[in-house]
Amino acid sequence: MSKNKHEFAIFYPDLTQTLNADSISCNDKTIINRISHVLRLYVDDVLILFDEQNHATATISALSKKEVAFKILNSGSNKKIEPSIRVALPILKKDAFEESIYNITELGGSEIQLIETQKAQRSWGGDKEMERLKRITIAAAEQSKNFAMPPIHQPISLQQLLKQGGTIMFCDVNGEPIWQVFNQKLRESVTIIIGPEGDLADEEKKLLENSNVKLYRLTPTILRSVQAVSVALGYLRCLN
Repeated sequence: MSKNKHEFAIFYPDLTQTLNADSISCNDKTIINRISHVLRLYVDDVLILFDEQNHATATISALSKKEVAFKILNSGSNKKIEPSIRVALPILKKDAFEESIYNITELGGSEIQLIETQKAQRSWGGDKEMERLKRITIAAAEQSKNFAMPPIHQPISLQQLLKQGGTIMFCDVNGEPIWQVFNQKLRESVTIIIGPEGDLADEEKKLLENSNVKLYRLTPTILRSVQAVSVALGYLRCLN
């Protein structure tokens, strides 16, 4: 039996369908390779399996080149962190965009709404890019153990987002210091709008003003979008 005490988490898309059984057999070559050669786990090692609905602690009961078997120890449904924090994220440059998606999942973001902005430096990659982003949320969930992965919604305009209403905040260096406003437990759902690199256009900021969106300053310095995501979401999650 391995002395490795760290419990790795692996996304297993068929988990919910097989939870009624005490044991699970898997012949997915990608999962087998990851367990054997990447994580270097062995029979009797403990790990966590999860899909979009549930997670389970399991031991490896058998392992070969063609199959891995798990014995389920306990299981539960994936629970989103409360309250709900939706992040409205513009289409950023590829590396910053993917890092932002990872960080939102890692920090417990509830939902990701992609938005179109005037200063976007590239176009949206459609279904192919969406599939890649979903793989990134899985990787972040495996690392952070935040199994309630945030759904990612196709891009909409800023106007469409604002029409949805609710409590909306925009991270802006000219806003009120966020700690002066959110200085106690966050009790209601909120949407955080992150600006693109180069900021929102003047007319887009006017839209925010006309919709009574509050501006909050994260730091006295100007942050890149990917940093603003982490600082804003991390701060709000610390309140709870």
